[in-house]
Amino acid sequence: MLVRAAGHIAQCSACVLHRGGECQPGDTFGRVFPSAASGHVVSVGEREDWRGYLAAFHAHRPGVTERVFARLDDDPYEWVTAPLRELGSGLVVDLACGSAPTRPWLRERRWVGVDHSAEELAAAAGAGRGPLVRARADALPVATGAAGAVCAAMALPLPVVLDEIRRVLRPGGALVALVPARIGLDPAGWFAWLRVLRAAGVPAPRWPNPRAREHLGGVLDRAGFEVLDSERRVFSFPLQSPEDAAVLLESLYDPARPPSRPTDPRVAAAVAESVRALPMPLRRIVARPQARVPSHVVSP
Repeated sequence: MLVRAAGHIAQCSACVLHRGGECQPGDTFGRVFPSAASGHVVSVGEREDWRGYLAAFHAHRPGVTERVFARLDDDPYEWVTAPLRELGSGLVVDLACGSAPTRPWLRERRWVGVDHSAEELAAAAGAGRGPLVRARADALPVATGAAGAVCAAMALPLPVVLDEIRRVLRPGGALVALVPARIGLDPAGWFAWLRVLRAAGVPAPRWPNPRAREHLGGVLDRAGFEVLDSERRVFSFPLQSPEDAAVLLESLYDPARPPSRPTDPRVAAAVAESVRALPMPLRRIVARPQARVPSHVVSP
């Protein structure tokens, strides 16, 4: 059985039978999905093993991005899913779905959440969100041309999976991505973040792929995608209590700090006292694959 009821995690039969439950390149999850949906410490050395660090991060802190966004002054998930609700019919593949926070906004759409983290998928299943599939983002168990849209909300290694996204999208299908954006000309925002990072002992925010954060439009263009819309919004994260600060600190990538280490309550209290609110700029991009020019066609 390929898909189980909502709240359960499914895997393609080839994975279950032959590979112990982990999808590999070449596996397919059918043309469409049924409408009846369903303490290891990683040190990061000179190579910055982001794959290992991120696996440990999401194992120890599943759902942390959703917890941060739930405290913002507006809902980024409503914003990123708005174009998907307008795109019409077709399967939506939620890439690196995490705890599947987009699912409540796409109840009327055929949807499947894909993530490689068993812990994130367990959090999604616990919230009654599904169907869910455990697979790598660069080896989606989705048939070629089966998806009407791909959603990538805060999936920072996005540039390395664009070919796979192109493969699963049907003609006319779209990618909707949400990524962190630069603060821009906001001195007060810069100083607020500086005070928080200093209080937390974090030298600077770090990202597994800065290009996805800073130059996604160019990355998409070079990968053969046409950017249809690019919009930046600045949300506000209120720091009204040490609990707010603890959630924020848990969401920061800090390869020097083991993800299994809990946030020091004294640090959270110091952060909450340092500022009252933080700007959280995000960018939403809507793009479509450009038609490929056959290799035998030569321009005059």
